[in-house]
Amino acid sequence: MNVSRDIIPQSVVQRVKSPYPAIQDAAYDKMLRTRFTAVLDDPSAAVAPLLSVDRSRALLGATNNLKGLGRILTLQDLLADYKVRLTI
Repeated sequence: MNVSRDIIPQSVVQRVKSPYPAIQDAAYDKMLRTRFTAVLDDPSAAVAPLLSVDRSRALLGATNNLKGLGRILTLQDLLADYKVRLTI
């Protein structure tokens, strides 16, 4: 039973649900790409041993993969904050 069917527009009720909010701000997109580029340009970045620079630069060109960039940057922040050094 949908008790709110008369209140909420059908376009909202029937839209595809996502467990993560979609951020639709061009400034956020640019910030992610700028930070990710800085990480790729820094060979001493904490996450650098885990990344393929060529594949990562290709990821930068993908307009629909901001979650991937965000996850890598979150890992970079975690490793840097806790001063983790990876040797692979």
